Amino acid sequence: MIRLARKPDSIFSDLLDSAITQIVNDYLTSAHARDQEDWLCASMPRGARFFTASQAREQLLAIQKIYHDDRLYDVTKYHWLLLYECLETFAQGFNEQPVGWLAQKYGIEYIDFHRLVELFFWDTSFLMDHLARMSREETRTMLIWPESVGLAAGFKTHPDELSFIVCDEAVTKGFEEKVELPARSALSKSYPIS
Repeated sequence: MIRLARKPDSIFSDLLDSAITQIVNDYLTSAHARDQEDWLCASMPRGARFFTASQAREQLLAIQKIYHDDRLYDVTKYHWLLLYECLETFAQGFNEQPVGWLAQKYGIEYIDFHRLVELFFWDTSFLMDHLARMSREETRTMLIWPESVGLAAGFKTHPDELSFIVCDEAVTKGFEEKVELPARSALSKSYPIS
């Protein structure tokens, strides 16, 4: 499981699986490598600054795998960025034509992407391009992760830095004790609820 900002419900888990599976199978596994790269640059432009299409595919599949692991993991800001753009792209497509098993199983007609980010992401510092222009002192004062500054500056990460970190017992226990708050009402066609 990925250590999200809140304990996910079954809808989020299914949505995350669907998003990664669709992005990987429909766009990052096409016959022509150039088509994959073009799609990545157009649909996940921030991620394309750091990953080739094959690297993005590999990392998304790794995220999906650890999401279903029994252990709790912290992921890097690079992974959060890929997840962000993957979910954003999936939500845009779903909202244009809400069909498929998510719509059938849960009756969802609209995915509120910004609300998903508010609920499940710790922060979005990986989107702040202006961080690259700040001094170390300023970023420390703002409690900004050094990794976020590297992302803002466009620094590619070394493959060794893309390791997932297994959370210690205290963090895992705290996460497991979190109460799964309702993110959807049976009366709402939107997920998650505001």
